[in-house]
Formats: sequence, structure tokens, C-alpha cells
Amino acid sequence: MKEVKVIAQNKTEVTYSLKVTSENPVTKFTFAGLVPAPLGVIDVANKAIAIDVYPGTDITNLVALWTGSLGKVTIAGVPQTNGVTVNNFSTTLTYTFYRGTVPGERYKVTVNLK
Repeated sequence: MKEVKVIAQNKTEVTYSLKVTSENPVTKFTFAGLVPAPLGVIDVANKAIAIDVYPGTDITNLVALWTGSLGKVTIAGVPQTNGVTVNNFSTTLTYTFYRGTVPGERYKVTVNLK
């Protein structure tokens, strides 16, 4: 937590506590309901996430869970709800992590059956 003091024109002061988040929009990526939960390998430099799942996993019906982004997240303009939205990962999907109302970094997510 970080504290910020705001002083108004009439000299009144208010202190706010702000939760500061990581610069990286995604620090952890996995899928809900898979046991054991696979952990995505995040390549920040190349804006890519590779995640291995066991053969036989239905990759057309996966729900992603991520940590890091507190803002809006989309795939091809479709809003994503962390831990809720179902997606087909049989092809690489590009997640856009917003910074406020501005589209931020785009990470390509690839699922591998291994």
C-alpha cells in the first residue's frame, strides 16, 4: 500500500491508501478446474505465455485464471472475466491487458498438450 496526500484549493487535506500493482500485466496464468493446475511460462520480453496441459484435456473449453491485471482484459475485443470466461485454446489466443481505458500489452497464449 502506498499513501498519497491530496490538498484541495481550500487547503483541506485527505490521505488515500492506494494498492500498487506490478508493472507486468500478468504475473501468473493457469486454468480453473485442472488438477494439478498447470502453470503458464510467461515470457515478458516476447509477450507470450506457454502453458502445458495433459493429453486428453479438452482445450476447447478452458477457463483462464490470471494474476496481475486489475483492469479490463479482452480477446479480439471480447471482454474476459477472470475465472469465468470459457475459451477455445486449440489455436493461439491474444489477450489484451488494458491500463485504465487504454489497450495495453498483448500477450499471445499458446496451450500445448504434453
